[in-house]
Amino acid sequence: MKHMSKLSVLFIALALLAANGASAQSIEDVYITMPDRINPLLTQTQRVELLKYHKLEQGDSVINQYGTGTVLLELDTVNRYINIRNTDVSQIEIQLFPYKKEYVIGLIHTFCGNICHSTIRFFNRQWEEITVHFPHPHAKDWIDADKFDDEAIDMYNFVNNLVDIDFIEMHFRPAEKQIIAENNTPDFLSKKDKEFLQPFLKQQPFIYHYDGVKWVCLNR
Repeated sequence: MKHMSKLSVLFIALALLAANGASAQSIEDVYITMPDRINPLLTQTQRVELLKYHKLEQGDSVINQYGTGTVLLELDTVNRYINIRNTDVSQIEIQLFPYKKEYVIGLIHTFCGNICHSTIRFFNRQWEEITVHFPHPHAKDWIDADKFDDEAIDMYNFVNNLVDIDFIEMHFRPAEKQIIAENNTPDFLSKKDKEFLQPFLKQQPFIYHYDGVKWVCLNR
């Protein structure tokens, strides 16, 4: 009976693995197999070393191709998320999101010069870029239309023109399966224009939630 019980447990475990399929892929495997063309600062060997040092608590950094330090800031194996500071001014975040019997790889790359700005891309398990329903935020989305009456069209157009360039900073919230987006465009403007603009803008960051198929903004 004990032997049969062990076989039954093994069969159930294998069945669960088969049912999960690709969704069981770990964030470590995804990070290691990421093509160099997407993030060329570390070779695959260096990415393996970075993870190994982190797990052995022997440090969280390696020297990248530019001779500076690349640091593992956070590794969340439960929510399949990793945050890497590539250089002093850039970082990447990767998180896996279930989609049917597969998963989608989300990658946010944030560059901070004088102002922080992020790009977001999505990939399939082969690291091929794919189209995902994500309503990408733009600075104009933060304009509070309630601050303008029907006769203030000229003022609305003036405000709209002030934010015709995007500096949007994004980060994953791993446990909540969310993306938080902040509008940094006012920091690009002169002090005078920034002070003029602020009363016409929504001040809160936008929060996007993944429902298993698409991303939905919760508070735009």
